[in-house]
Amino acid sequence: MHPSAIRVEALNGNPPKLRRHKMTTSTIASLIAGFWLSTAAAFAQTDTNLSAVENLGTILGSESACGVTLDTTAIKQWIGANVSAEDMTFTDYLGMYTRVTQRSFKDMSPTLKEAHCTQVKRVVEKLKLGH
Repeated sequence: MHPSAIRVEALNGNPPKLRRHKMTTSTIASLIAGFWLSTAAAFAQTDTNLSAVENLGTILGSESACGVTLDTTAIKQWIGANVSAEDMTFTDYLGMYTRVTQRSFKDMSPTLKEAHCTQVKRVVEKLKLGH
């Protein structure tokens, strides 16, 4: 139906007749592929940032419970190398992941805490983030 005919129908109090578009399998596949590609591109940057912030938040949140002493200069260098200078959400997420890790120690069994702290200490040593 031509757009002017739709306006006339609407003015006369008649709702416009909508035509159904038959979607083929290839049309649906193209839409899904386009959505997936655009979503994957958007999440590629997010995954990297969330991975970095989650990992550092786990280390920071484990500092006192695991008896690790972190080097603030090394932490600054790690952030400079792994976090985009344009990432304005990093600090909010870092605080959240750090607090979540700190609180999680209340519910850890002694064995889980030992395993967690063993790996945290290994990571801190390997990345030279402290001792």
